[in-house]
Amino acid sequence: MQDYGNVVAKARKSRNWSQRKLSQATGLSRSFINDIEHGRSTGTIGTWVALARVLELSLDAVFLAEKAAPHKTRTRERVKKTGATSKNKHR
Repeated sequence: MQDYGNVVAKARKSRNWSQRKLSQATGLSRSFINDIEHGRSTGTIGTWVALARVLELSLDAVFLAEKAAPHKTRTRERVKKTGATSKNKHR
């Protein structure tokens, strides 16, 4: 879970927010945010929704940060080559 916490920490720091400011914005305790950022706590789906909403991240950005980018690139390349889209692919 530390990788997910790193995404939160990076997004928080990119806004120049302290853990205390993120705590106030989400309603989560500062120590809980610290535990998430350091991989000591996982939280619930509600925790991650609150963090993602306040930090303006999608849950995909949090949980699929490194895995999503290559997949999206391959999908775009396949669409360009075949003209396939996700809508007509499953029909």
